[in-house]
Amino acid sequence: MAGESVHAVVSSITATTGTSFTNASITPTVTGKEQYFFQYAPVFALGTATAKQVVGSADGKKAGDYLLSFTVTAPAGSDIYVDTPNFSIVKYTSATTGAKGGTPAIGVEVSGVASKGSVITTYDKIPAGGTRTFDIATYVPDLVSTIQAACTTSVAAITGVVTGVGTTFTTAMVGGTYTMTGLTGGYVVSAFIDTTHIVIRDLDGAAYTGGAVTTATDAAIAVSTGGFAGIRISDIKWTTTDHATIPTHILQTWGLTNFKTGLVNIVP
Repeated sequence: MAGESVHAVVSSITATTGTSFTNASITPTVTGKEQYFFQYAPVFALGTATAKQVVGSADGKKAGDYLLSFTVTAPAGSDIYVDTPNFSIVKYTSATTGAKGGTPAIGVEVSGVASKGSVITTYDKIPAGGTRTFDIATYVPDLVSTIQAACTTSVAAITGVVTGVGTTFTTAMVGGTYTMTGLTGGYVVSAFIDTTHIVIRDLDGAAYTGGAVTTATDAAIAVSTGGFAGIRISDIKWTTTDHATIPTHILQTWGLTNFKTGLVNIVP
């Protein structure tokens, strides 16, 4: 809850001008933004932060399983309403292999008495003086599947050239696993030609032996995303009243630097 506030007002400015340094004065009215002293604010405390390497999409491949737990304690004088926390993947990149870590699947659980705001129904209510625990369970896969939606593709015999209509092929897909109706199993993307053409080979990379395939609408490319990855809380939005806009909801980023897990090696 915002308490007393202060702001600055500039009512006059005196300066010198010209080579003779003549005094010049103006009397503007410039009012700064209001700065509030908060009377009530929650306390955030990090709990459990674990990162485990788990079996990935196939034998020998490894994914990451993460749990990040923290508590939110409301002050004695005010309820606190907390929106679903936002998180991001902490990952390393390389000029040769691209982004590390996949697209996470997330599950958020809130421990304690189930209570939501009546107006801001997506926010969890923490009663004055109470504490709730937030558990963010996250899985980072070794493969990210990119489905070529609203498009058609076909494959040429012998050459393995895939021709698409409406596709968005990219250079990042080279090395990925290509699948579509009409093909048995997956094939490796061996070359990028342009956004509507790529070349595929058998998984050993030697040649393409899948034969000609007529158009299909369910082409997908699973791209390997190996490397070290973890997760961290990037921000938490909260407020002191069950109201959508008043007072302005606080998007807190400060104090969350250590709200992160360790890193796990994702093995494609």
